[in-house]
Amino acid sequence: MKFIKVAQALLIMTVMTGSGQAATTATATLTINVAFTQPSCDITVPTSYNLGTLTPGSKIHAPLEITWKCEGDTPIKTALTANIVKGTASGDEKVILQTVSGTETGATLALREKKSASLIKLTGPTMSDYFCTDENAVVGTMMRTCTLTPETNVSQNGPFGLASATLRFEVGYP
Repeated sequence: MKFIKVAQALLIMTVMTGSGQAATTATATLTINVAFTQPSCDITVPTSYNLGTLTPGSKIHAPLEITWKCEGDTPIKTALTANIVKGTASGDEKVILQTVSGTETGATLALREKKSASLIKLTGPTMSDYFCTDENAVVGTMMRTCTLTPETNVSQNGPFGLASATLRFEVGYP
């Protein structure tokens, strides 16, 4: 009778410990990959800005407003960059206006940021020359506004007539 009870106890221990061996632990490694992307932003810039009739000398023009709105409600720091699409760079901060045929005129255009009172650089996003930075972005304020003041300087010597320049503005994440 004692033998049956010992055998029965041994059988119960074998079933509980898994075939009579001590319990072991198993491990597994799980790698989780994540790609963080910047929120997309919509930028609104006037399709054209008329400087009016320019005469030799310097002139300050009416403000130009650019707005942008980024998706989501997380405050993320953004800023703008600008680069020249049509026109010739005169340093980093000015563009020489061109005639319809592409001839350079004696007129330059520069844009002054209202907030910092400095001329913006027209070097594009690759140079990271940001302006209108919203350093204190807050939740719920996803619409940003940048006010630029165009300034022109017309020399006495350039060809006169219709002239223009084209600039591209982009939202960046400084």
